[in-house]
Amino acid sequence: MKLLPVLTILLSGWTYSFGQNKIKGTIQNKDNHQPVAYATIIVNDPATGKTVNGTVANEQGAFEVSNLKKGPYNITIDFIGYTRQELKGINAPKDLGTIYMVAAGKALNEVVVTSRAPTIENKTDRVVYNVATDITSQG
Repeated sequence: MKLLPVLTILLSGWTYSFGQNKIKGTIQNKDNHQPVAYATIIVNDPATGKTVNGTVANEQGAFEVSNLKKGPYNITIDFIGYTRQELKGINAPKDLGTIYMVAAGKALNEVVVTSRAPTIENKTDRVVYNVATDITSQG
């Protein structure tokens, strides 16, 4: 009977300590220090490369990945328009503080859109023949 309270305290302490292993931080834009909202955070096991856990940053750029075992992890942070951040060998529990992401600027080539009117158009009340688009009418 005296063993039951001791066993309950030991088990609750073990459960509490298991849930405390978390990795957290905040993601911001390096140029203007604005939060990068909804960035994807993936936690991988470095030995196997398999995904262990993951989350999405909130509107303030803050994230927290919980229910991790103690040990090293590789963390990948990704968001559209930014260069992917990879942090290797991060031991849980850990507060990463502020992580700055660099905007990935890509210059696109010029695009030219051309169009030709069809030679014959069927309208509701008439048929239109476009002479300018007919190959036989050109000299």
